[in-house]
Order: sequence, then structure tokens, then C-alpha cells
Amino acid sequence: MDFKPYIQDIISLTMALFVCFGLYKYRQTIDIQWFKYIWYVLAVYFVYDFYSETRIDFWIHHICGLILTLVPLFCPSIINYIIEPIFTTLVIESSSVFLSIKMLMRTYLKQPTTDLNSGLVKILKKIQPVNDVLFLVLFTYTRLYLFSKNILFNSECYNGLNNLANFYMLDKIIILCYWVLGFVNIYWFSIVAKKTLYTIFGYDITKYKPDTNDPFLQKIEEIKNAIGKE
Repeated sequence: MDFKPYIQDIISLTMALFVCFGLYKYRQTIDIQWFKYIWYVLAVYFVYDFYSETRIDFWIHHICGLILTLVPLFCPSIINYIIEPIFTTLVIESSSVFLSIKMLMRTYLKQPTTDLNSGLVKILKKIQPVNDVLFLVLFTYTRLYLFSKNILFNSECYNGLNNLANFYMLDKIIILCYWVLGFVNIYWFSIVAKKTLYTIFGYDITKYKPDTNDPFLQKIEEIKNAIGKE
């Protein structure tokens, strides 16, 4: 079996699982050292994935993510004052678990050596819609709701940054990165929601799909044909 097509998604899945594990250990111990472990892993991952990806939105996301990862590592004094925003910034990576699983399944199903009639393929096709829904729900909750509530529209986050990171415009750079990530999340949400709904319903429900048996539409077609014959 050729593992090359799966490498990037396996690395992404491993990273996301480690972030989840690190956040779980932080909640158990309240030791911010776990944040640092996560940041070291994320810094390496962002640099690696920056060169692996070709999409501009991923580049923008990774640049902002790398900045938000390196700042607290070099300025640890701000960590205790914006714990909730930091935790939220990291917890959104939990949705990447289901995204990586989704990509791994899709890659496997597209391989020319995959037997599309096998029992494993039938199981994966049943799992796909469930995984897509879980991904959409977690993505919406973490990247839209929590990110907006705990960061973008959280005055305590801005106050903490203004008081502790107001040198070299660092507070403004952090806030800019947060808002850029917020808009990237909204852009990704529109794509994810559309694809998930397509998987569930089997067609793009955002596009108009007229009923060909609608008498009104049939009458319009008759008029068009009559005009065309004149």
C-alpha cells in the first residue's frame, strides 16, 4: 500500500489529536506548560504545512497561526492574562480531527487500487455523512461561536492585550491576526456547510432546482416555444 497520498492528512490528524490531548492535560493540571508543548508542535506543523499547501487561504491561516503561536512563547508574561482566548484559539483545532478523517477517507476511496465493492468501502461510505455532520457541528461551535464569544467580541481579551502587549504594536498585530482568522473561519464555514449539505441531500440545495412538472413552468416553456416558432 502506498502511504504517500496519506502523509499530509496523517500528520494533520496527529497534530490535532495532540492538541486535544494537551488541552485535556491542561484542564486536569492547570499547568500552562502544556500550552507550550502544543505551541512547539503547532509551530513545526504550520511551517511544514505552509510549504505543502498551495491555497492562499491556508497560507493566510498558517501565517496568522504561527504569529499567535510564537508570540506567547517569546512573551510568556501575557499568557496568564488571556488564558481563555489562548485556550479557545487552540481548541478550534479539535475540528481538524474530523477534517483529517474526512480527507483520509476521501483519499482512500479515490485510489485506483481501492475495491469500491469491498465491505470496508461500504462502511466508509456510511461513516462519511456522520463524520461530515460532526465536523460541521464542531467547526461551527468552536471556530464561529467560541472564537467570536471568547476572542473577537470579548472586551477582557482586548484589555489584557492593551495592558500587557502594547509595545511594538504587538497588541494590534495579535488582534489583527485574530480578526483575519475569524474571516477565514467564516469563509471556510461557507465551503464546509455547502459540501456537508451536498453529502446529506445528494445535490446542491443552494442552487435553484425547479420542478419540471410544475404547471406554471410548463406553461412558460410552451410560451417560449411558441415565440421561437414565430
